[in-house]
Amino acid sequence: MRRVGELAEGLADFMAESPALRPDIDLEDAYVDLAAANYDLGFRVTTALTDSSYVARHIHDYRLHICCAPAYLARHAPLLAPTDLTRHCCFIYSHALFGSRWPLRHAGPHSDIEVPNWVRTNNTLFMRSLILQGLGIGILPTFVCREELASGALVELFPDIQRPSLALFAIYPSRQLVAPRVTRCIEHLKQWYAQRYPAPAA
Repeated sequence: MRRVGELAEGLADFMAESPALRPDIDLEDAYVDLAAANYDLGFRVTTALTDSSYVARHIHDYRLHICCAPAYLARHAPLLAPTDLTRHCCFIYSHALFGSRWPLRHAGPHSDIEVPNWVRTNNTLFMRSLILQGLGIGILPTFVCREELASGALVELFPDIQRPSLALFAIYPSRQLVAPRVTRCIEHLKQWYAQRYPAPAA
């Protein structure tokens, strides 16, 4: 599934180098208590880590894209400024920390846009499907819409407006007694992402 496709490829590459590894992988968008669930390692994609009880290692950064389909633009009033979003059909990802207050720094650090909550969902793939049907506008991370933006199936709105980056973190419960396989996995993923999706030149 594309939602975790890039991470799955990176983990598959690590597993190919560690054939004795027998991972138990649980996919869940909602918050999971790693210690209570007895997990060695977790991954979170977020604009800001809010739980200081875990050790977090940064893996990779993504962009957040404000997306719609060309068909939506053809049927609705043009969007000339971020404030125009308040008059359009907007989709909200329920796990996003910013919710319906989209973090678009169009006029300074405290100028987020409060968009109408047209559709709310906890799944970005479902949201992408609705956006592709021309039903509204949503914020999608690069790993969910990379191909659609490249093909023109989706259009990015206001690409030059400042917004927070979305970071992929590896997290684990403690600095003590960290299994060597956890450390190896994290370092492997950092190198894999750096080689596969290098950061653009400044």
